[in-house]
Amino acid sequence: MAEALSDWKVQVTLNKTAIVLEITKLAELLARERIYYTVAASSRDNAMEKTLDILQRIGEVHPRYVRSLDPRKLPT
Repeated sequence: MAEALSDWKVQVTLNKTAIVLEITKLAELLARERIYYTVAASSRDNAMEKTLDILQRIGEVHPRYVRSLDPRKLPT
């Protein structure tokens, strides 16, 4: 038998240091605006996917901050 649902008041404490670090990192990105990466990919879509992965993994940039991706095939 399941317990009856009741209301709970939950206090949330934010990590101010983490928020400030994130804002600082984003402000530094704004100063650059454009970032270039070279990736090995089989197609344009694959290049965009790999770049987004790099941004999240290495640059810790969430995709919501990316306005556009413009992959161009380099001459071989």
